[in-house]
Amino acid sequence: MENKFTYILINGTDLTGKTVLSNNLTQDFGFLIQNSYFTKNHPLNKLATQLRKEKLSGKFSEESINALHSYAKDGDPVLQKLIEDLYPVISDEIIGHLYANAAAEEIATFNPKENIIQDSSSVLKSYVIHKSLGTDRRLVDKLENLLSIHPKPSKPNFSILLEADLDAKRARLEKRYKNGELYMSDTDEIIFRNPDLAIEQAKIMKDVTNHVFPNTTIIDTTKLTEEQVHDEVRNHLELGK
Repeated sequence: MENKFTYILINGTDLTGKTVLSNNLTQDFGFLIQNSYFTKNHPLNKLATQLRKEKLSGKFSEESINALHSYAKDGDPVLQKLIEDLYPVISDEIIGHLYANAAAEEIATFNPKENIIQDSSSVLKSYVIHKSLGTDRRLVDKLENLLSIHPKPSKPNFSILLEADLDAKRARLEKRYKNGELYMSDTDEIIFRNPDLAIEQAKIMKDVTNHVFPNTTIIDTTKLTEEQVHDEVRNHLELGK
C-alpha cells in the first residue's frame, strides 16, 4: 500500500537517541509521533503490556490470566499450545506472541490519516530481542514474516537507523539516572551485564534494517550531540523531498 501521508521510520537499539530525535523532528514538521506500535490502543497490546508489568511485579491478576487464556483459546492455537506447555509460567515468549499478533492486525489495517514519525518499530525491536536470545522459534518466524510485510516509509531514505557504541550508551544511561529520570529496565541492564549480547543485538538490528528497509540512512550518534543528530537528519529529510 502506498502511503498518502508522510511516514518516517526511526529505528535503533536503546540509548541511541531515537526519542529525542523524534521529538525534535515533530517540532520541525508537526508530525504525529507513534511510539513503537502502529496504534496505541490495540487490546492485545494493552493485555501484553499489563502481563509484562505483572510479570515484573511477580504477581499476575486473575483478570489478566483469564483474558490471556480466552484470547489464546479462540484466536491463536500456537499460543494456546505454548501456554499449555509452559503452564503455570507466563513467559516472555507468551507475551511476545501477544505483541506480534497485535502487530499483525495493525499492519493489515495500517492506513495513516496524518503525517507520522514512528519512534521505533515494535516488530523489528521484538525480532532483534528474541532472535538474539534464541527464544521460541515459532515466535521468531512469526516476527520475520511480519517484517516482510511491514509498512515502508513514504520514501526509502525516510528510514533512519541510529547507532552508538557501548561507552556512549552507558554514559547516557548514567546521566539519566543521575537526573532521576527512570529506572533500569531489562534492556538497559544488558549494556552492563551482558555487553556481548548488546553488541549482537545492535548487529542484528543493523542487518535486518538494511534488508527490510533498503537505502536506510545510518547515523552513528556516539560522538554527536542531540542537536547535531537533529540537524543531520533534518537536512537529510529536506534533501529527500
